[in-house]
Amino acid sequence: MLLGSSYRPRRTASRPVSRRNRSHGTMDMLRLLLIVVCVLLTAAPSAAPACPPKLEEIRDAQNRLVGTLRTQGDCTMEARDRASRLLGRYDPRSRQTRDAQGRLVSTGNTLPALIWAAGVKTDVRPVMSKCRYCNSTSYGSCLRSPHKKHEHINDEKRCEFCGSSSYGSCLNSPTKKHRHGSVPTSAGGAVRPLPAAVA
Repeated sequence: MLLGSSYRPRRTASRPVSRRNRSHGTMDMLRLLLIVVCVLLTAAPSAAPACPPKLEEIRDAQNRLVGTLRTQGDCTMEARDRASRLLGRYDPRSRQTRDAQGRLVSTGNTLPALIWAAGVKTDVRPVMSKCRYCNSTSYGSCLRSPHKKHEHINDEKRCEFCGSSSYGSCLNSPTKKHRHGSVPTSAGGAVRPLPAAVA
């Protein structure tokens, strides 16, 4: 090689690429692309379905709150009673309803039934009034009463002697008239004795 001269590599004649070789290269690229897409899809976490949070109130015929159904962002639902105690959960992916302790209750969404069952258990029922002399819940004659008739003083909507909610004449009353009202009290709050019976 001489100084000052530039080196030029020899050019070799390039052979034209046949169609067959071109299609093999294209197929290899498609295979590689398919493998990359499959890897990316399997590596990506599966997106959970998204639901807007929602709160539904369950009410009885008298419009009293029995419980609530709450939909979470991942579409699971919670049932709570009127005191906001957890009753159970429903998962739409597994289609299972479980109680507050995680025990399987049923397949399918039965949360409203859990709410109604809890509402019946905690429903406050009115206490039966009792005679002030003998603690009996019946009406009529009483052996311990001074006028020999039961007196129910705890229910202000009913007659103390017969339990009727009407006004007017009463067969059991010593005065022969219905008497409605609660326990009579004096100014200090102590129970005042009832007037003596008319003979």
